[in-house]
Amino acid sequence: SRDVLFVGSDFGEGTLTDSGYPRVIKEWTRGTNIEDAPTIFEGEKSDVSVSAYINDQRMRSGPIYEVQSRSITFYTTKRWVRRLKYEHLLANDDPLREGVEDPENFIEVDVQPDAGITFVAKMLLISLRSDWEPIPGSRTYTSGSLLFVDADTFFTKGKEACEFRLIFEPTGSTAYEDYTFTKNYFILSVMDNVKTKLSIFKIDEDGTKLNFVGGDDEAKILQVGAGAVDSHDSDMIWFFTSGYTQPSSLSLGDASLLESSSND
Repeated sequence: SRDVLFVGSDFGEGTLTDSGYPRVIKEWTRGTNIEDAPTIFEGEKSDVSVSAYINDQRMRSGPIYEVQSRSITFYTTKRWVRRLKYEHLLANDDPLREGVEDPENFIEVDVQPDAGITFVAKMLLISLRSDWEPIPGSRTYTSGSLLFVDADTFFTKGKEACEFRLIFEPTGSTAYEDYTFTKNYFILSVMDNVKTKLSIFKIDEDGTKLNFVGGDDEAKILQVGAGAVDSHDSDMIWFFTSGYTQPSSLSLGDASLLESSSND
């Protein structure tokens, strides 16, 4: 919030990992000494690094998530998550905090240590670096896949109660390169035989699904990418293109118009 920050730094002896990154996270309030800030999370000296952050999804009908993580290696991470109310982000002496119940307890994110996660709306997005069988005896999702689940179900009832939905699964010639979010859209960039293809998904109104709405019919012999201008407030995107015979260019566009043109 405007008055409270999570700070990871060198706070003195024992507060850095063996790799030289922050091991201790403090919650600092404006107008106070950082030395007096309480420690809210810490890892082991053998960790690569430790972090904490807020992921606010209220603009997409989702909650506020607080995430704490320990990077065990450069490729494996343990994470813990809880949901917050806006008032929990305020300073303890803020009048708006009065009478607000304590936040939920943290829950460990039950995914493979080498998987990546992020939140969008009410969904947990999971990217895989290795094959994953979330429920023993069920489907195995291959390395390089991108999938999502309902976050509330995942954290309150466990992954066994979840319906896993694929956004992308690699083939012998394809791999997802990158993705970006605008306020209402998810744009996926896929490499297909070293050619680029963009796919556009719309976040549904209740924030629980990504619905495919269009994109490139065929991969192009171009380097193409998209990045959100302000993913909290608009669907405007920066659009990048570069090719062997085409100079690099940067354009400003509207993701909702990409959906309209795809449906024409």
